[in-house]
Amino acid sequence: MKNIFILFLARFLFLSICLSCDSNSNEEFNELLLYNCWTHSLEEDEKTKEQIYRLCDYADFPPSRFRERFLLEPDGNASILVIAANDAHFTVIGTWSFDKSQDALTIQNTDNELLLKKRVVELSEDKLVLESW
Repeated sequence: MKNIFILFLARFLFLSICLSCDSNSNEEFNELLLYNCWTHSLEEDEKTKEQIYRLCDYADFPPSRFRERFLLEPDGNASILVIAANDAHFTVIGTWSFDKSQDALTIQNTDNELLLKKRVVELSEDKLVLESW
């Protein structure tokens, strides 16, 4: 009887640990879905620490001081809208990569300076959710 109780307790602990594992860490993303133009949907991420991006033609977004936007091309080229110190907006050309082992999306300019590095939390045909490191 004591052995059955110990076996039951061990099984319960094992299942509890497995269920508490982060399922997103093992999720594989379809990198092909990244090949698109993405716009930061500020209104959607007001209630979360994550940044939500939608396709550039997803909606008519309301005016804002600055709304990040980037284009990821299949050949590894990228362009990203950035804000200057004087609040002017301009596009920077560079390259992008996706590290599957860390789910890390990285955009660098042509001088290899880091412009964006965030972890992909969710990726679908019309939604990209990123998290800062």
